[in-house]
Amino acid sequence: MCIIAYSPKNCPIPSVERRAEMFRRYPDGAGFMFAYDGHVHAEKGFMTLSAMEDRLAEIQKTIDLTALPVVLHYRIGTHGGNTPGNTHPFPITKDRKALKKLVFDAPFAVAHNGIIHGITPQKGYSDTQEYIVRRLTHIKPPFDREILTQIGAETGSKFAFMYGNGSVQLVGAITEDRDDGCFYSNTSYLGYRDMYTQRKPTWERIIHRHQSIL
Repeated sequence: MCIIAYSPKNCPIPSVERRAEMFRRYPDGAGFMFAYDGHVHAEKGFMTLSAMEDRLAEIQKTIDLTALPVVLHYRIGTHGGNTPGNTHPFPITKDRKALKKLVFDAPFAVAHNGIIHGITPQKGYSDTQEYIVRRLTHIKPPFDREILTQIGAETGSKFAFMYGNGSVQLVGAITEDRDDGCFYSNTSYLGYRDMYTQRKPTWERIIHRHQSIL
């Protein structure tokens, strides 16, 4: 299992405290992606909190992440081993070597939260990577509402799809926290203080499409 955190354009990424809480709960590697200059730029394979935080700080010296849509992902491994290459996000591609790249630019990429049952990954690969190769690469983007609904129904999972033009499509109960304006795939980003002193997030949509490209 994992957690996805999505900050829309003109919304700050989750706070340092929330990022630390997500890594504490999902310590098997982290990554991020953002839409920039017509493509999705992604970096992953951060196996410590400090490595992830240092890289985010470095990027923000030259790129204002608040001005861009950003997806963060923190992982607990279930298939394929807890390796840097199996952290998220991934490009949508049949090239298995590309799925392992720690830095990539792509027209279209995805982060996943959940376990996809009924699929047996090749050795060393995760269920997410296998689903990308076998299923997602056979669907022409952009995905319409029917396709998004079908993906959610057949996997029982949550996904954040990002396009190079800045559009983001969310599948599953990835819902907005009204306090910070970010969207999360579950409430584990809340520390104990948040859970008892802040109002809980408003659960709004099963499928939310921000900045629709359809």
